[in-house]
Amino acid sequence: MPLRSWLGRVCLLGVLLAGAAAPPAFAAEPTRGPGPGVPAFPGLDQVVPAATEARAEAAKAKAEILRLHDLRDLERQLDELKARYDLLEKGLAEQGDPAGWSVDRLLDFQGRLEAFTRDARRVLDQVSDRLAELEAIRRAWSDRGRYFRDWEAHLRGSGLRPPPGVFPGVRRAVAGVLADVRRAAVPLVDLQTRVSTVLEAARARAGQLDAVITALRRQTFRKNAPSLFGAKYWRQFTPELRERALQGLVAAARVDLHFLERQGWMIGVQVLVLLALGLFIRRHRDAAGAPEWGFVLDRPWSTAFFLTLAAFSIFYQNPPAFWRLAVWFAGVASGIGLVFGLVRNPYKRAGLVFLAGVLLFSVALQIVSLPLPLYRLYLVAVSLAGVPFFLVLARNNDRFHGGGPTGYARLLRAGALLLGSALAAQCAGWSVLGARLVEATAKSVFLCVFTAMLIRIGRGGIGFLTGRILAARPGVTHRIRQGLEARLRQAFTAVVSVVAFLYFLQVWGLYESPAKAWAAVMGLGVSYGGFSLDLRAVLAAVLALYLAFLGSWGAQAFLEAEVFPRRRLDRGVRDSIRRLLHYALVIVGFVMALGFLGVEMQHFVVLAGALGIGIGFGLQNVVNNFVSGLILLFERPIKVGDTIVQNGEWAVVRRIGMRSTVVETYDQSEIIIPNSQLVSETVVNWTLSTSRARVTLPVGVAYGSDTDEVMRILLEAAAQHPAVLPEPKPYVVFRGFGESSLDFELRCWIGDANRRVETRSDLGLFVDRRFREEGVVVPFPQRDLHLVSVAPEAGWSLRGERNDETGPPVPVKP
Repeated sequence: MPLRSWLGRVCLLGVLLAGAAAPPAFAAEPTRGPGPGVPAFPGLDQVVPAATEARAEAAKAKAEILRLHDLRDLERQLDELKARYDLLEKGLAEQGDPAGWSVDRLLDFQGRLEAFTRDARRVLDQVSDRLAELEAIRRAWSDRGRYFRDWEAHLRGSGLRPPPGVFPGVRRAVAGVLADVRRAAVPLVDLQTRVSTVLEAARARAGQLDAVITALRRQTFRKNAPSLFGAKYWRQFTPELRERALQGLVAAARVDLHFLERQGWMIGVQVLVLLALGLFIRRHRDAAGAPEWGFVLDRPWSTAFFLTLAAFSIFYQNPPAFWRLAVWFAGVASGIGLVFGLVRNPYKRAGLVFLAGVLLFSVALQIVSLPLPLYRLYLVAVSLAGVPFFLVLARNNDRFHGGGPTGYARLLRAGALLLGSALAAQCAGWSVLGARLVEATAKSVFLCVFTAMLIRIGRGGIGFLTGRILAARPGVTHRIRQGLEARLRQAFTAVVSVVAFLYFLQVWGLYESPAKAWAAVMGLGVSYGGFSLDLRAVLAAVLALYLAFLGSWGAQAFLEAEVFPRRRLDRGVRDSIRRLLHYALVIVGFVMALGFLGVEMQHFVVLAGALGIGIGFGLQNVVNNFVSGLILLFERPIKVGDTIVQNGEWAVVRRIGMRSTVVETYDQSEIIIPNSQLVSETVVNWTLSTSRARVTLPVGVAYGSDTDEVMRILLEAAAQHPAVLPEPKPYVVFRGFGESSLDFELRCWIGDANRRVETRSDLGLFVDRRFREEGVVVPFPQRDLHLVSVAPEAGWSLRGERNDETGPPVPVKP
């Protein structure tokens, strides 16, 4: 192939790449190059290669259009959507007017419609994406056709004749691509219209159910049914009522094959996890775990059922009635089995069994959509049986505990009061309120019990796993394991508590689902002027700060366990690194928290100015201490573990904080010293560069003692003490002639400055013993008294004489 042809193809490729990088390049007017009068189009020699390349790309574009024109998969999905919607409409028609449905059935159909809407929206998005791709192809080839027309006009205007048939061939290729685009777009638009029609119908039906649910929620505190003592209520018991009850039972027993096809894999995974978890607990039944985890090891299969149901149930999307009923029965049964492992009081067990029966029967009757008149009779029967049952249980429980009222007995009496209120509400015609009191109370009790039990199981499992996993790590200390375990337990407790609170809001009918409850709670906030703050932003800010502190703790624990032991760094260096890392991560978390709260970076200028004014007026000492703390961390004149003397007080540095340093004296009292004092004042650090210190022992002996023997005993004391270092060598110094003694001083070195007092005491005791053995005398202080002038009687008394004034002094006998 000639070189010119290759160069032409390279130039054409450059033009196409430039057009792809900056669309719409072909639609732009012919531009000029860097110099005036220089054409932007290639020369005549590039016409044939460019046309050949355009025809090849046209073939590729036609193949892509053919792929987009294949609607068999989309048509199949649309047929499935229509079949599902027809089935939903049939179920709605079978159940009659939604205004007479139970809340559970309303929420069930609403969830199905929401799932259908999501699937229909997904199909609609696929159709829209194909239309968007066709539109992109149309624009690209329209621009390419315009580009070749302008190129041809440019060549003819320059007096050049293009090769015959080249540009018309390109125009035919462009026209063919555009025609294919138009032919492919027509059925796609029609399909988009049909999918939109089904989607709008589902949305309209969902809106109707939303209106019914909203109206039903508003009727909670209204009389919405005839009184049980009126003839209007009893006239509702007709053959049609029995037919409606049978229809609800048949509808609930119907197996939803679409659910099994769509989420059957999750059921299989749940079964496998259940088996694996049950076998794992059985295998480690005798293993030592957390103290509160004993009931789990005694009931492995109940625990496995309970945990798998709690973990997987939230992932099922709008399960059918039979599956929801099975989940309820399995969850309550396994939960009761676990609760019996914790609760030994027979009256508590009886109360839980009664509530479990009420809960399961209520859920079952709601799922089968028992007509309201019959369901009201059921609630009346529950109330009539529950009030005396709870009162008897409360009385027997008080006797069981010695006659005094207990918290559980108070709860039982409160339950009896609620059931009595529900009975009165049903009799008066406030059926929604009466049903809500019975159902929500039973669900709330089990929600609290199951939440507490799940937290207990989770905390025990965390302790078991951390003990097993981290115990094998030799670098992980017991303190790090305890810290990690405590933080994991706190996080698990917080997550479970939040989820339980969302379910609590759903149970009492405030929101239709935990997801909607979460969205509503997170949307709570306040607005002031142009600034708005919601709970989601506050939670994000708090979470950012918590993660910053958690990351700081984790990084410090990793350094302590993996890095520092290998590097053999000094304790002060380790503490400085950990403290600086902590400050850096906390500052990052603080900045992120402010960002979540809506504080933009330019607002930091105002904040810095306000902070500067605050520092100038009242925060000078605080900032001074903070900066001094940074100086202590960088220069490290003192470190954690150093022995210092400050203001005449001996102490050991325990912690260097942002504002102050905590030291511990030898009598174990803690002193808090501002960092600025440690920077600006004189501090004696006995262990700054080394922990070696000198010990001196002054000794005085009587005049006339053998000085060589004294020096030998002193050196012997230093040589035999294990804390005294051989280098530098101990030595003895003769200090001079004292008033009562010859003064010597033993000087030696020890490796740990903290043992100075102990070593000096040991040396003194040894020298005293050896002096007594060798007869070396340690003299008492002596004084000479010279009497210059004194009364004669005083002189006679001192000499032991008396004077009777008749003769010379006479000696006094003792």
